[in-house]
Formats: sequence, structure tokens, C-alpha cells
Amino acid sequence: MQLKFGFKKEWMEYFGTKRWLAFFLPALFFILADPIMILITPLLLAPMSSLPGMEALSSQIQANQAMALQSFSSDFMNMGLLALVLSMMRTAGGDQKNHSCVIPICNGFSRPVYILSKFLVYPAIAFISAILSFCLTFLYSGFLFSDRVHVLDTLPAVAAFGLFMAFAAALMLSVGCMTGKAGISAIIVYIVIYFVSVFLTMIQANRFSPLALMGYASDYSGAVDWEYWLTIVITLAAGVLLYFLTAAVFKKKRLV
Repeated sequence: MQLKFGFKKEWMEYFGTKRWLAFFLPALFFILADPIMILITPLLLAPMSSLPGMEALSSQIQANQAMALQSFSSDFMNMGLLALVLSMMRTAGGDQKNHSCVIPICNGFSRPVYILSKFLVYPAIAFISAILSFCLTFLYSGFLFSDRVHVLDTLPAVAAFGLFMAFAAALMLSVGCMTGKAGISAIIVYIVIYFVSVFLTMIQANRFSPLALMGYASDYSGAVDWEYWLTIVITLAAGVLLYFLTAAVFKKKRLV
């Protein structure tokens, strides 16, 4: 009963307050703009192909559906992620700052269930939104390019794409609920995901981590191996671990 109430509360707070627009509008922009930019880039470079040193560059840039999808995935996992964490600031720590979490908890609402409802709603929103956005981009770019990607070859990338965004949402919830600092949490999550990802890649230690999903999300070969599945399992386990860690810390926090 409490979980049902918490689920409904988080759902209404996100969609009822129009915070979802901060995430969905940038996603819509990337869906529409990225395929168009890939389509017109060779046309813009064509007049420059006669200039010295530009012949090789012009020949290397190919407009196809795979390029459009890769551009969309990259932008979504950069600016789309920023929009996601900003739209979650109120629920990830902001409810502690304005004390909106005090009344339900003082009325007997279980703290672990309070956190669980967040972990069920927001990663699910991020996961579903990412997959739907990718599917729309796939369909839209399919009308623009003749050189297309087979839909079955995108399935591993789509799963990695959605799971990465879900993990980012879980990480934002964890840091925000444990610290009670929404703005700082958004900065921490964004820095951790990208700077740690770059660092791990530089030292060749990014295998199997949830951040490795960023690479899988741009691979449309359709091939998967045991490393892919192990990364999926580790990411899911990390999300569960984040919940238990957050619930344990939040249970001992003084809210007033």
C-alpha cells in the first residue's frame, strides 16, 4: 500500500509539475536536429572540397543512418543526461531542503519504501524515455537516408542506451538523497560520469563498468559477447546496491 502511494506520488510530482519538459524537450530537439545535421553536413562541405587539404575530409564524412543514430546517442548521453539530472533535482535532495518529505514520513511512511518508490519511478522514466527517443530517431532517420541500419542490429545498442540513462538516474537519486543537496548532486553526477569515464578509458580500465555502456550504445553491428552481458549484469547489480546504500543512509538521516 505504501509503495503504491509512493509510486503515485513520485509520478505525479514529476509529470504534474511539468518538470518532465526539462528532459523531454531537449530529447525532442536531438531527435529532430541530429539526423538533419548529418544529412546536410556533406552538402555544406561539398563547396569546400576543392580547397587544399579538404578533399580527404569531405570524402571521410558519409551521411547515413548509422551516423545519425551515433550523433543522437552522443548528444543524448551528454546534454540529455544534463537535462535529466536537472529535472530530478527536486526529488533527489530537493524534497529534504524544502521539507516536503517530512510530513509523509512523520505520518508513518517507511523511509526505505520512500526511497524505493523513487528508484522504481525515475530510472524507469529514464530507461523508457531513452528507448522511445532512440526508436523515434531510428524511424525518422530511416526516411532521410537510403543507407539504413537493420533494426535487429540496433537492439543491443538500444538496451545499453536505456540502461545507461537508468543508471544515471539511480546515481542521481542516490547522491541527492544521501547528501540532501540537489544542485551539488547534479554537478557531482555529471562530473563522475564523464570525467571518470574518460579517466577509466585512458588507463584501459573501463571494461564491465556501467560507464562502458556508453560505448555499447553507439555500436550498431548487432554483435554481443560475454563482456556485453556481464556489463549489463554489473550495471543492474550496481543499481540495486545504490538503492540499499541510499536507503540505509536515508534511514538514519535527521530531516528537520
